[in-house]
Amino acid sequence: MSAFKLFTCTSHDQHYPVGAASIVIARDADHACTLLDAELVIRGLKPRSEESYELEQVDTSLAKAIVLNDGNY
Repeated sequence: MSAFKLFTCTSHDQHYPVGAASIVIARDADHACTLLDAELVIRGLKPRSEESYELEQVDTSLAKAIVLNDGNY
């Protein structure tokens, strides 16, 4: 049995110029990119181009809060 991993991404396409923030639960980073691509297409957004997303794997061994996008630019 393989455990899933939690990834965050704030570098994908969005509808409005206010930033984007997603979480993806997947086997690994490649799987996370594939799942994120599919979800973005469903929402009418562009999947990744030749470059991969900037994914961050979240350590789930500790309780914590993570702010993905607070609107401060």
